[in-house]
Amino acid sequence: MLPLLERKLGPRFIQLKKSEQKLSKRKQHFYKKYGIPGVIGCIDGTNIKIMRPGNAEQVYFNRLLRLGSEEARAFLQEEYDSGSRANWLRGDSGYPLEPFLLTPYRNATAMSNQNTFNLRHASARNVIERTFGVFKSRFRLLQEILLYNPLKVTCIINVCCVLHNLCREQNDQEFRVVGVNERREKLALYQILISLNQLHEFGIA
Repeated sequence: MLPLLERKLGPRFIQLKKSEQKLSKRKQHFYKKYGIPGVIGCIDGTNIKIMRPGNAEQVYFNRLLRLGSEEARAFLQEEYDSGSRANWLRGDSGYPLEPFLLTPYRNATAMSNQNTFNLRHASARNVIERTFGVFKSRFRLLQEILLYNPLKVTCIINVCCVLHNLCREQNDQEFRVVGVNERREKLALYQILISLNQLHEFGIA
């Protein structure tokens, strides 16, 4: 069930490319609220606990590194090279400065323009932190140790992202998935799709 949901719904509900209308709306929001022009979103990371794999376990150590998605970076670089020079993501100081990624000034002095920018930049960070908070609250299994192999954990996370975005589209603020029991988990995911009348529309049924 999970691979099917990931394959069928992932391309629709997890997208990097957005319409100009959506990008314009995001820019207006960030500028109005934080005073930084051109921002279309924020980037950060969150930890998901997994069972230690039997093979190559050293690859999965949590080392507080910021390793971004190469696919996402390649897409943003391609957009920039194609002439998109007025769209930026906002990232904290753990990320390197990129043509498409705004990061804080280092060692900004008090009362300087750089410090003012950093304060506004830090305020905008709450957006991504709140998003992770809502996401993990909705799918509380992500707050526990997932006792599956890394590939299945990846699939679970992707499907949770799909359903999170689907709920946002349907303005459903109440949907929750609690616990890590696989049978209950699959049943809950299946029921939310049925309740939103999406199975036939997405070609699953």
